[in-house]
Amino acid sequence: MLVAVDVPDDDGLTQVAPLYELPKAWNALPGSDEAQAYGTRWLRQAQQLVLLLPSVIVPEARNALINPLHPRFGEVSMAVTRPFDFDPRMFR
Repeated sequence: MLVAVDVPDDDGLTQVAPLYELPKAWNALPGSDEAQAYGTRWLRQAQQLVLLLPSVIVPEARNALINPLHPRFGEVSMAVTRPFDFDPRMFR
């Protein structure tokens, strides 16, 4: 399913995590203790609602993590917009 996520876009609610600030093994499989500690710290501090992280697959792209511990999490809304199937050419 394709899902639309709306989050408040006030200043200070989003943190961008550049590659050079991430733990050394941020993209390791299985995940590293350092990366887990980084994420846990971010969650518990609850200073930002959204953390933009590099994609493991395409580091130039970003993934957005939404913090359920942030005081404004209740303002996040999600809606299923339509069914979604990956293009079969991706699996060849």
